[in-house]
Amino acid sequence: MYRELVLSSWGYEGDSSSPVFTLPQPLYVSRFKILSVQLPLTAYSFDEGNNVVLFAENNSSVVRRAQIEPGTYNSYTIQEALASALNAVGEQTYTVKFLDAQRSLEVSGSSTPFKLFAINRGSTAGRALGLDRTSDISGKRFILPNQLDLSPTNIFLLKSTNLTSRYSTYVRQPSINCLAVIAGSGEDGTVVN
Repeated sequence: MYRELVLSSWGYEGDSSSPVFTLPQPLYVSRFKILSVQLPLTAYSFDEGNNVVLFAENNSSVVRRAQIEPGTYNSYTIQEALASALNAVGEQTYTVKFLDAQRSLEVSGSSTPFKLFAINRGSTAGRALGLDRTSDISGKRFILPNQLDLSPTNIFLLKSTNLTSRYSTYVRQPSINCLAVIAGSGEDGTVVN
């Protein structure tokens, strides 16, 4: 017998970050197929864990800490966000430009050379912005060495609180009850596991 259940969090009254759906009666499921899952954009490009750019100006030993405002950005809105973060703590004016052909950011200082520190030196926003993992970059104007990547890195788990097979019931065992892992940056139809 075939039975289709439609579960939607649209208009859900509880905690919308992790909706729970209670079925009217327990179901015996020998097989199931997920027809579709729609996940709204729930992950920020930058949050408190990956929004720091460390830099120094004019060969100084003073390390400055620029923080990009948490939020979701695209290749055009990140230009102003990064420039604002650098300008808030720097002694000169910075401009940031997205270069379509290279898919990279160009960063310029108004008067003196400056250095952006590599990811392994504490620039947590480096992966998304295109900084190098181990090499600092310096000059009065330069293009970041890697492409801009503002896709969220979060994954979503589709799981069941209670999973019943023909002979066993698993209650609150997330490692067993995980139905699918979906990458936040995946293409439509992508399921990791």
